[in-house]
Amino acid sequence: MEGPPGEADLDDSGLEFVSPIELSLRVVRQGETFWVEAVVRASVVLECARCLRRYTEHLESEFRIMVQRGGSRPEGEEEEDVKVVAQDAEYVDITQEVHDFVLLSVPMKPLCSEDCKGLCPVCGADLNEIECGCRRERIDPRWEALTKIAL
Repeated sequence: MEGPPGEADLDDSGLEFVSPIELSLRVVRQGETFWVEAVVRASVVLECARCLRRYTEHLESEFRIMVQRGGSRPEGEEEEDVKVVAQDAEYVDITQEVHDFVLLSVPMKPLCSEDCKGLCPVCGADLNEIECGCRRERIDPRWEALTKIAL
């Protein structure tokens, strides 16, 4: 399955999607309990935490939830892993789960590449493109007077 981000309530997430969200589902039934195993894939535009360049990141997340028809939540199962629906429900809405797992798969510190050099702290030049020649060595202000001593 695939669909636009709006169908998964991701329009307000602050993410810019490059393509539709892909969702692969596998459902296994055991009596009144259904196990839903899902893989969510999406491509989003992120900003690199080092060089501030925009780049496309391919996200993928897997999750598994238990859907219980009627009754109450089974003992020993965490609240987030179980969805209880009415006995006569014709479908199960997992929009919130898709939303949550897409957002959880976004890296906390997005990097355009592992070897991104970032920006020069002195002049702000992108060190991936040019070597600016700035002196990046930071001297503790308490010791700065020692640099003026001629030996």
